[in-house]
Amino acid sequence: MGSQVSDCSASLEALRVDARKGTYHNPMAISQTLPALQQRSYLHVKTAVCGAEDDSLTLEPKPCSTQPPAQNVLLQVEVIPSDGSSSIKTVDVPKGSSLLKALTLLKETQKDFTFETESSLWGPFLSVVNGERARQSDRSYWQLSSDGTSLNQGIQDYKIEKAQKITIKKTSH
Repeated sequence: MGSQVSDCSASLEALRVDARKGTYHNPMAISQTLPALQQRSYLHVKTAVCGAEDDSLTLEPKPCSTQPPAQNVLLQVEVIPSDGSSSIKTVDVPKGSSLLKALTLLKETQKDFTFETESSLWGPFLSVVNGERARQSDRSYWQLSSDGTSLNQGIQDYKIEKAQKITIKKTSH
């Protein structure tokens, strides 16, 4: 790859830690991380020889555990359309819910909040919020942030673990 392995060791370790935590369950994210974890480039994938593998992967069963009752967390959702106005809605969601699930609960409880998604290889993405569409043709999208920090995961992958404010802002690039 472009850098010496020692130059990338912190990044590789971060990928390994996230992989062990199960962060990469999206197939597209996995396909992007696997070559780096193997310290290979995509050029090596083409010539990989897998015939010598013994197919001996065994997975240990996970112990069954009783789950405590689901805790709810308060989620604030601020929507800022292209005109710059702002509206804030709140909803209680089960801790650990995806942002997609949280937005669905909000849509079910607040009739003046709507959204639509479109499918992609990376998972669903927001295309319409409260009737306003983000369009590639005008280079606009819905920017997502939590307590002022841009999200680095999509709405299906981002989990709500604590009370927070999600901002959905129509943005152009």
